[in-house]
Amino acid sequence: RDTRRLMYAPEGFRLGVLGAGAIGSYVGTCLKGYNEEEKDFQLTLVGRPWFEKMFADTDELRASNGQAQKAVVKASSGARCTSSVASLVKCDIILVCVKGTQTKEAGLQLASELKKVGGSREHHPEVTLVYSFQNGVGNTSILSECLSEFEWVQVLPAVVNFNVVMLEGKGLSYFCATRPATLYLELPSPKPDQDTKTTSRTAIDLAFKFAEMCRKAQFQVKAATDLNPYVYGKLLINLMNPLGALSGLTIREMFQDPLIRLCIFSTVDEAMTVYKAKNIKPAKMGLPFGVFRLLMRMPQWVVDIILFTAYKIDPKAKFSMLQDLEKGRLTEKERLMGAIVSLGKSAKIPTPINSKLIELITEAEERNAASGSDSAKSSPKIPSSQLADSLVGKNKQQQLQISSVTVIAVLLVGVAMICGGGFALMTTISAAFVPVVVVGLGFLLMDVVLGINDRLLVFGHTVAASVWILLVIGWTGDWGLGKTGSLCSGRDASFDVTRDMTLELGLLLYMAGFFLYDIYLCVKKGSSFAWYLHGGFSLAVYLTGYGYGWAESYAARFVAYEWSSIFYLASQKEFMDKKAYPTTYGIVRVVFAVVFLIVRFVYGLPLSYSFQIHVYNEAITDKCVPLGLQVTIVVVNSLFALLNFYWGYMIVASVLRQKDANDGNIQTKKNQ
Repeated sequence: RDTRRLMYAPEGFRLGVLGAGAIGSYVGTCLKGYNEEEKDFQLTLVGRPWFEKMFADTDELRASNGQAQKAVVKASSGARCTSSVASLVKCDIILVCVKGTQTKEAGLQLASELKKVGGSREHHPEVTLVYSFQNGVGNTSILSECLSEFEWVQVLPAVVNFNVVMLEGKGLSYFCATRPATLYLELPSPKPDQDTKTTSRTAIDLAFKFAEMCRKAQFQVKAATDLNPYVYGKLLINLMNPLGALSGLTIREMFQDPLIRLCIFSTVDEAMTVYKAKNIKPAKMGLPFGVFRLLMRMPQWVVDIILFTAYKIDPKAKFSMLQDLEKGRLTEKERLMGAIVSLGKSAKIPTPINSKLIELITEAEERNAASGSDSAKSSPKIPSSQLADSLVGKNKQQQLQISSVTVIAVLLVGVAMICGGGFALMTTISAAFVPVVVVGLGFLLMDVVLGINDRLLVFGHTVAASVWILLVIGWTGDWGLGKTGSLCSGRDASFDVTRDMTLELGLLLYMAGFFLYDIYLCVKKGSSFAWYLHGGFSLAVYLTGYGYGWAESYAARFVAYEWSSIFYLASQKEFMDKKAYPTTYGIVRVVFAVVFLIVRFVYGLPLSYSFQIHVYNEAITDKCVPLGLQVTIVVVNSLFALLNFYWGYMIVASVLRQKDANDGNIQTKKNQ
């Protein structure tokens, strides 16, 4: 893009901003101030009458991003501030920055002014790009409908991922309060009948030119032919807006309040559930959303290290919805939370959290409308504990929060595993690197590129692994219980290369590769901490089994745990409608509980005990097991056992709850 020869000459470039609030004024000022070499660059900002008057009084626009250099624009340098939409009709690019609630009104006003000066191309620039720099979804469609009769106008979405505040008492001075500042721009598609050889400039050339000017204005720019994934990604970020408005907290204060962070997690998690049902895949904007959701549940010191290192958030930064309430304006609640509620209804998925947020914001708007003076208009400043109780629930708050003890314990385990067994393990299993990564990438490609449902991939893996371990046990006749003899002899004369490479070693490589993908799924879904432990420990077990002959047989037998997973996955909504087949669903859940208890406890616990004792004895006698791996095996075995006890309790409790619900339904039918 940067080296492409542009057909459009920059001379006489005219940029217009419709809705010169904080974002529009900041972007316009930066573009003008940092592109001084552009000849005859005219900037027109359309805002409220007070904005026009203030510029007339001060004759200056300032924009700063916290760096030493500032963008300063004056009327004498080609800037104009007005309240008249008519001044935009001959602009090459128009940035629409009005509130989402005003999109249709702004589009109709612009269309009306275009008609007044003539409805044919000869009265206008050859190409005009209208970029929607607005929150929410659907703004581009509304503007396109309003401007559909003007064939030289193309409406495109744009996404802003930074926060801007107007500095009080300093005239028209704007400050970028969060960094990095990134602009996401959609590139126009070429029209089939367009002759680029004879046309003096095309929409694509103009878009490239604009993107380059944005880079010069110190914005990071990402351009794409389809911006919808970024629009939906920004919508997830904007779901923090109502929480800031209701609590009255700045963005930094929100991330420093653990209860507000839980509200953020729950709100975004609800939206992600709706996205999944609607097959909407939001693009990553900064931290992956799975990582971000997990981070919202972490203790404060983890948030400080990760979030405030990745992003620069000024203490003055506020979400726009809070600023709206403080100024007595209507908010964009229907464009933000309303979009999630609407998508949820179409997918038949309840959205109680986003619906509650709409209700609370509406109450705040009505309270402001009823207040007499502007000074009385403000945020309701609801305490975070009250918000969390209302949106998350008291019982769930404790379940969601990850304690410092848990984080430190996992870090210590990780350090022990890396320092104790890592070096010895990696020097032995270097040959496993390629096949393990290939398997992991295979699952990832089927998920990301081919779009196969991840539940289907995991179910297919579970069936394959279950059959594979049955073949291993059937071929060898070895269940791994009550083994005798020395482990230190490793793969001795009894080691059959064809049999073991095909079955045991091949299985271990495959399982290690799958659990690489499993850890990716944990990040993607924002899974609970137990699943991260499960994925990481499983990967360590199978790599150890491949790397050391004395661990191979035991590690392979742990694959038998997958037998219970078949029934768990079979009961999920992707494979079974529990409302349509309640009896079948109940039977599958009971079978799952029984198989889980047999495999994980009746067989699994003795297998773990046998492995641990055997390793300990060998370490004392022949000293063939490195000390670091002894520590790793003890820790992993113990934590796996605790995980199995925890999950066993949860499964039994779930089955009992289902039984009580079924009994209640039967009794209700009898009463009727």
